Amino acid sequence: MTFTDGYLYPGDEPGLGVIFNEGAALAYPYQQAYLPYNRLRDGTVHDW
Repeated sequence: MTFTDGYLYPGDEPGLGVIFNEGAALAYPYQQAYLPYNRLRDGTVHDW
């Protein structure tokens, strides 16, 4: 993609120009995690 005269022009090749490195991705395996949340004593979700 290039900017010319204030406009963004897409490239001639398909995709966003990002090359996926599978070897690097394998170095960081997916680990399921849960976001923290705040609950009151009665179990209701409370605003932070």
